[in-house]
Amino acid sequence: MGAKRSANGGSRASGGARASLQAARPCLRGALVVLACAAVASSPLVGCRKIAEKAGVVSVRPRALRDVPAVRLAFHLDPDVPAEELPENLKNETPDEPLEAVRKQFESQRKDEALLRTVVSPDSQRALALYAPNDPTFPQDEFLIDLYSADGSFVRNVLPQGLSGVFMSAVNWSADSQWIVFTGRHTAKPQAQPTPTEEPPAVTDPNAQPVPTASVAPIIAPVQTFRTEQVYVCD
Repeated sequence: MGAKRSANGGSRASGGARASLQAARPCLRGALVVLACAAVASSPLVGCRKIAEKAGVVSVRPRALRDVPAVRLAFHLDPDVPAEELPENLKNETPDEPLEAVRKQFESQRKDEALLRTVVSPDSQRALALYAPNDPTFPQDEFLIDLYSADGSFVRNVLPQGLSGVFMSAVNWSADSQWIVFTGRHTAKPQAQPTPTEEPPAVTDPNAQPVPTASVAPIIAPVQTFRTEQVYVCD
């Protein structure tokens, strides 16, 4: 009888535990739902973030500036000079045609040199001729400058020996046609080392007068040049 009572008591206990588990099952389901929501909220790679990205809002704090979308950066770009105040040669992207008179002068008198561009003064009286000399060692990104009159007559050289121009679009005149500005640097070309040769001394007449030689000095006197670009202004 005691064994039966013990068995009955055990069966009653197991039945009560089963009833308790059934009663607690809704609570367990609620806890699982809460844990799942917490996992969704803490994960940066779930659908919630994708929806936020589509809407243009990202709640995840970036670790570096490169992770911040450009649309969220607080910057604004403005030109230094309004477009209407730019020189005509910068407004127009198409290259200007060289001055006809200067172009004909190069075609007839300076066939071995390439005329690259002409810059006419605001008073239309003079023009700067930008050209590449007939020298295979001369750098392709550099040029020389000569001064011409509006009718195509050569006036004088502009650059001294060892100085060449860069950035053709930067060559310009002042508004009163009295000054020119350009960017230049030391001519980056190999310097040939002449081989000394023995020549017999020239016989000169002590009573002879010296014969002057005609020369056109550059507008710019010999100046110190640099291998980096420098801005030059001359009149």
